Amino acid sequence: MNAQLPMHLIQLEPLPGALDIIRYLAKHPEGAASADEICDDLELSERRWGKALRRLITNNYIEQRPDGRYELARRGITSAQELAEYDANAPDDGGAGAGKIARDVVIALPRQLVAGKSSEVLVGFAPVSGDFGSPADVVLRYEAVHGTLNTRDSMVKLGAASHRETITLTPQQYDTIRLKVSVFQLAEDGEDLTDCGGIYVDVDVVEESPNSMLVAYSANIRFNR
Repeated sequence: MNAQLPMHLIQLEPLPGALDIIRYLAKHPEGAASADEICDDLELSERRWGKALRRLITNNYIEQRPDGRYELARRGITSAQELAEYDANAPDDGGAGAGKIARDVVIALPRQLVAGKSSEVLVGFAPVSGDFGSPADVVLRYEAVHGTLNTRDSMVKLGAASHRETITLTPQQYDTIRLKVSVFQLAEDGEDLTDCGGIYVDVDVVEESPNSMLVAYSANIRFNR
């Protein structure tokens, strides 16, 4: 018999990050976490976190403690047990989830960057085997903290093959720079964007003689079929 989620959790599933937040808090050693901790560990954007938070609090899955941290409410505790049972018995789909296709987004850039000097950064997707379905219209949104970029958005027609593009990143006069790549899937009608996840990396910034060896980072994201 295939594992099935209860209906109330199926209704939460289309909201990116909601079920993962319940899983995360259930497994947290202290039973509670701050918004920043949850977003960093689950790689949630502020927009994605905000939408999930409103639904989870309104429906009594999580609650905020006096110290500002979040913990599971009574309904959330029960739901975490239901999710654990579902996860233990669900068929292995590569971690993508029902109706989802898992894919790795990759960033490759020098280990160190020089303040005020532009460097090329490679961003792309690893290929997948098997049936990817129809190519997905994907939007890559770039953001730099303590730096500037030569582009903010790009659109990709992503199929099963690999994809790679190059952007230019210029650090400002800070010790580190953060590059964030958020991935969105455009609906077939071209109106709505689904937040699929993303990745961010922090890179040291030096004045001269950088370590220019390329380092690659990857994160798993999920597309709708």
